[in-house]
Amino acid sequence: MRDNVGEGAAALLRDHLQSALANDFNYYRIGCDAFLGVAMALEGDFAGGVRFLEAAIQRNEHEGGLPNRDFVGIVLAETYLEFLAPRHKPPAMVVLKNLIARLKRALMRGGCPGCRAVNSRN
Repeated sequence: MRDNVGEGAAALLRDHLQSALANDFNYYRIGCDAFLGVAMALEGDFAGGVRFLEAAIQRNEHEGGLPNRDFVGIVLAETYLEFLAPRHKPPAMVVLKNLIARLKRALMRGGCPGCRAVNSRN
């Protein structure tokens, strides 16, 4: 997944998305959602990319775009898997930028053994 996205892909996709929204081309917007979220994550904004993908899933469910909702959900799952068990070592800056977001999610969901022990006592 990582090798196919070049620098500036998120900006290019964001411009395409804005153009599609300005001209009311919803078909083009739908095709851009999943790839923009992945590009954001790969350029170092993992939390922002995940939030974008989650918002796209909710928007597609609300608008009745169930096939695209499912596709974006699969892309979100693949993004999580690639980040948690990467085939390539991510750049240090990407890890540092997203460390806080990963820790917050782990603490909120009881993802660390110490957190689970505390949550189970309450």
